[in-house]
Amino acid sequence: MSGLKHRFSYEGATARLLQSEKTEVRVPLAGKLNVALAFPGPYAFGMSNLGFLTIHRLAGTVPGIGVERFFPDLDGREPLPPPFYSFETRRPLGDFDILAFSISFEGDFDRLPGILGPLGIPLRAADRRRGRFPLLVAGGAGVGANPAALSALADLIVPGEGEPVWPALLGRLLQEGPSPAAARDLPGVWAPALDAAPQPAPQPHDVAAAPAWSHIVSPSNAFGGSPLIEVMRGCPRTCTFCLARVLYQPPRAVPVGTFATWLDRHPGLEGLGLIAPSLFDHPDLEALLELCAGRGLRLRNSSVKWERLSDRLLALLWRCGVRGLTLAPETGSEELRRRMGKPLREEAFFATMTRIATHGFTHLKLYFLVGFPGETDADLDATVEFLHRTAGRARPLGLTLAAAFGGFVPKQGTPAGQGVFCGATELKRRFTAIRRGMKPLANLVKLRFDSPDQAARQAWLATVGPNLVDEYEKEDTRWAARGRPSSHDTADHDV
Repeated sequence: MSGLKHRFSYEGATARLLQSEKTEVRVPLAGKLNVALAFPGPYAFGMSNLGFLTIHRLAGTVPGIGVERFFPDLDGREPLPPPFYSFETRRPLGDFDILAFSISFEGDFDRLPGILGPLGIPLRAADRRRGRFPLLVAGGAGVGANPAALSALADLIVPGEGEPVWPALLGRLLQEGPSPAAARDLPGVWAPALDAAPQPAPQPHDVAAAPAWSHIVSPSNAFGGSPLIEVMRGCPRTCTFCLARVLYQPPRAVPVGTFATWLDRHPGLEGLGLIAPSLFDHPDLEALLELCAGRGLRLRNSSVKWERLSDRLLALLWRCGVRGLTLAPETGSEELRRRMGKPLREEAFFATMTRIATHGFTHLKLYFLVGFPGETDADLDATVEFLHRTAGRARPLGLTLAAAFGGFVPKQGTPAGQGVFCGATELKRRFTAIRRGMKPLANLVKLRFDSPDQAARQAWLATVGPNLVDEYEKEDTRWAARGRPSSHDTADHDV
C-alpha cells in the first residue's frame, strides 16, 4: 500500500471509530508537553482496559499536557503497516515528546520492536540521544509482572499502580523536561539507566473514593459496548499461580455507596461491565447486583465463583441479563487443587450446577490449567474423568458445556512462580492426551486449547531480564538475513 493510500485508509478507519465513541471527559490533544499513549494491542482490547483509559483520563488533568492515543491494530485482524500516526489527529507518532506504553501482559512486549523500529527509534535506551527521540515510558500490569524485562528499553518504568504516580510524573516532566533524571526521585518511578531499583511506591490508590471507570465508551469494546467501572482491586484469595494478589495489595472493594453515586451520575445506562479480579469476593456483591437489577442494567459479566452462587445471587444475575456462566475448576486432581489453592468438593460443585439450571441458565464454560508443577498423567486423567462426571450431571439438567484449557506460565512473585514451564512440546502432548480422553464427549463438550507455542513465549517473557533487548536485536538480525522483518513472536527459546 502506498504511503498516501495508507494515510487515507487510516484516517477513514480512525474517523469511523472516533465517531462511534461516547466521550464523557475530553482531554487536551495538544499542550506544552505532548504524550502519545500507546496500547500495544488491538483497539477493542485497549478500549476494554481500565488501566489504559484511566491513564489517558488522568493525563488530561495536568495543565499543559496534551495526550492522544495510539493502537497498532484497529480491527483485531492484522497490525497496521507503518508509518504510524496518532489516533485522534493522525499526527506522526515520532513527533511526540513522550511515547507511553500501557502494557497489560508480558506478551505485548513483543509488539514494541514493531512499533519503535519503523519510527527509527533505537530499541536500546542507551542508544537514544535526549531531544532526538521521544522519552519512552512503560507501565501496566505486564510491566509490574516483570519490570526488569524492559529495563534496557524504557527510559522510565512505572511498575505499580498508575493513579498515585502518573499526574506527578507528567508534572515533573513538564516542569524539568522529558528526561529520566527529571523523575528518578519520584515515588513509584524507576529510571533504569540511573538506579538499580524503583523508588518505593506511594500509598495504594484509594479505590473506595475514586474507582477506575471508562470515560470513553466504544461499541467495539469486549463488553458489548457497555461502560465499565471498577468495583474491586486486588484479590483476597490465595491461588498460588495468580498475579492479582501480588500486584494489587491490599485488596480494596468499592463501597456500595460510591457505586450507587456513580450510577446516579450516569442515568440512562442499558449495560454495564463490573471490573474486578475476583468480582464474587466483593463483600457487598448482593447489594451491587441489587442496584444493577433495580435499574434494569444488563451486566456483561460471566465469570463467577461457583461456591458463592446462592439462589439469591443467581436470581439477581438472571435479572441482570446474564445467561451463561464461567467457572474455573482448574483441574480434576484433588492434590493439584490443594497446591493451587483452589479447593473444590465435587458434590457441592454438582449441587451448584443444579441450582444454576434451576434458575434458567443453560450454558457453562469451564476453565482448566494444564502443566502446573508436579502434574502427572494421572492428574490429566483425573481432569478428563471430572469432565465426564460433569457432563453426566449437565445433560439431564439441560446445561451445555464448554471447556477451555490453558498452559501454566510461572509468574514472578507468586508462590508457584519458582515452578518451571513444562515446555511447548510437553504441553502439546498433555493437550493431546486430554483431547483423546474427551473423544466420547465430542458432541457434548466443546473444547478449546490455548497455543502451546504462545504459552512458551509468555513463559520466557515472564522471566527474561534486561537481555530482552539483546534477544530482539538478534532476532532482527536473523530476520534481516532472510529478507523479512522480525515478528518477535516465533523465536525458538529453550524455556
